[in-house]
Amino acid sequence: MLDSGIYIKQLREDLCSLQERVDKTLADKVADPIDIDGIYALLHNTKNTAEDVGYGLVTQICSLACGILQRSQQADVACLRAVKAHIDALTIIAEHDLEGDGGSLGHEMVCQLEGLAKVVSA
Repeated sequence: MLDSGIYIKQLREDLCSLQERVDKTLADKVADPIDIDGIYALLHNTKNTAEDVGYGLVTQICSLACGILQRSQQADVACLRAVKAHIDALTIIAEHDLEGDGGSLGHEMVCQLEGLAKVVSA
């Protein structure tokens, strides 16, 4: 099992990579399926690792973002902006090293992101 400090460092690196990929795709205004697959794979791997080290809030948010990408027929700008919002939330978690479910702040974040996921997936 990863040490918490090592995990947070890895999480921050993964989030930087995710931000770069999403920002590039948004700037291109064309969602290449290969780029979307790469974003999905990194989110999915981040979710699995978070689950293994006890970062339940990271697991939940990554799962929501993966769901958006899975449900969308075509990853349009709205879909990518929603995924970016999830990555922004993950960045806050990493900055504050919120372990577990994040308490009431974590619950509120998940509720807001679930609402966003429903709107984008509708």
